[in-house]
Amino acid sequence: MISWIVLVPGISSAICGAWTTAGYGLLAVATYVLVDSAWPEQYQAGLGDFILVAVGGALATLAAAARVRRERQVVHIRDIADTTRRTVLRPLPPDWAGLEQAGVYLAADVEARVGGDFYDIQPSPHGTRVLVGDVQGKGLGAVEAAAALLGTFREAGFHEKDLATVAERLEIRMLRHRSHTVALGGADGDRFATAVLISFPFVPDDVRRAFTARLLDPLKDYDRRHRAELIPTLEAFLDCDGSWTRCATRLHLHVNTLRYRVGRIEQLTGRDLSRLEDKLDFFLALRMS
Repeated sequence: MISWIVLVPGISSAICGAWTTAGYGLLAVATYVLVDSAWPEQYQAGLGDFILVAVGGALATLAAAARVRRERQVVHIRDIADTTRRTVLRPLPPDWAGLEQAGVYLAADVEARVGGDFYDIQPSPHGTRVLVGDVQGKGLGAVEAAAALLGTFREAGFHEKDLATVAERLEIRMLRHRSHTVALGGADGDRFATAVLISFPFVPDDVRRAFTARLLDPLKDYDRRHRAELIPTLEAFLDCDGSWTRCATRLHLHVNTLRYRVGRIEQLTGRDLSRLEDKLDFFLALRMS
């Protein structure tokens, strides 16, 4: 009986808080006293067992308090790491600088919340610039280097017209950061980073309008005159990756009707929807319209 009474607060210390475990410890002591008094001849245990139950409850309470404190420290450390990551890798809207983007950050170390990987999208008067890179190594030194490079990219990517100049500014910043690290007595003076720079040039509004008009105006005019719904058909066809069956099911059409509409689109625009280049042009035109 004593072993079972001591086991209750012990189990509680692994899954409950300190106050709950203390309650189970007091309950175990009370249960021991009641059982010991109810059957004094059959289950008489004595002072030694009573002390064992009381000490077991007290130790279980201390273990629960230590576990709760440790869990709170872990949560606090994770919050700090998440805050650091959000500071270095700023959140980006799904539609930012004319680009649709989505990303998820997974550190190489499962327990780590931030590492040396970095990325950003920077709109500028010269177009939209994208940076994706990785700093050699891990730990706080890699995070500091990534933060330095991202800060330089956000400024140079906005002001510099030539993408090669942006890359040169990043190279100089990395060298300066390494020199600063060595001056502070750091051991990672040979740290380096690899990155990819991409530029999406700014397209003037009149060029966009001319591009979309050349592709979509014939379809819009035809839809107005015949109510043929060619534009919705084109959007669904591209969204279904050119699958006749899926597109027909989405539009609640017979496949032959869908083929007729797609053929009419190709006839009016002079494009071929079986060619990847023409599909891409239509996709861009629909996005910019």
